[in-house]
Amino acid sequence: MLVHLGRQLRFVAAVSIAIILIGAVLLALNSEYGGASGVSQTWQKILQSIGTMAMGLLYLWREYLREKMASAPGSRPAASTNAPQIVQNIYPPQTAATPSDSSGAEEAGETGSGVIRARRIVIADDAGRDRIVLGIDGDDESEIRLSDRRGRTRLRLAIHDNHDSSIELRDCDGRRRASLLVRADGFGELTLLDREGGIRAMLGSAGDDATSYLGLRADRTYALVLEGGRASQNLWNEDADLEWSIPIEPPGDASAIDSAGDLSRDRTTPRSSR
Repeated sequence: MLVHLGRQLRFVAAVSIAIILIGAVLLALNSEYGGASGVSQTWQKILQSIGTMAMGLLYLWREYLREKMASAPGSRPAASTNAPQIVQNIYPPQTAATPSDSSGAEEAGETGSGVIRARRIVIADDAGRDRIVLGIDGDDESEIRLSDRRGRTRLRLAIHDNHDSSIELRDCDGRRRASLLVRADGFGELTLLDREGGIRAMLGSAGDDATSYLGLRADRTYALVLEGGRASQNLWNEDADLEWSIPIEPPGDASAIDSAGDLSRDRTTPRSSR
């Protein structure tokens, strides 16, 4: 493209120079031979006019070729159309925009301090599927969602409207299989679920570390409890009824032994055979 435009420019320049030279030759002949015919004088004027117009056309053609070469492919780096681009205006401290000056820009999602403000940011793949979502969902909860190639959510981090925070891990079908929850009061809970959504294992701890528990099946809960400064082992059934309990005493502590020297029956005998 650039080579072709260069050849056109050289051709126009050569024609213009040739016309000017012919006009100069006729002018010299007219000066040498004052009695030149009227035909020669006519051609001389015609060539002079053509030469003047040729110079003007040459200048216009040169400017046109400059614009063509500036816009020709390869004259500047081509911007990638597939890769997402984020443009930020970062100013030196002495020229940073003040909050009053940037209020309108913040409403449009842009500021002069290098910060992008938006309610929701979505990053999609080449097929148009949402792969990363960062923002506020319909329930006004802050969340980050990561999805696989099929568009199924596999990881979700959220802060709920009740101030609880959670992390959910899901399988390839989008079912929740594990979760970590921390409530606003400091209570923490780790839960593992089966394919049907039933709880298979659970580990929890109160915010003040006074009570902890470990659930091993969906229908029973086994707990190691530290309550009131005393540790114990407890077992509940699916109806949350205490089936079995035994205190854990330090070595040499006989407080859990009755006067007959046996462990207290109501603390050690299971209430159910399960």
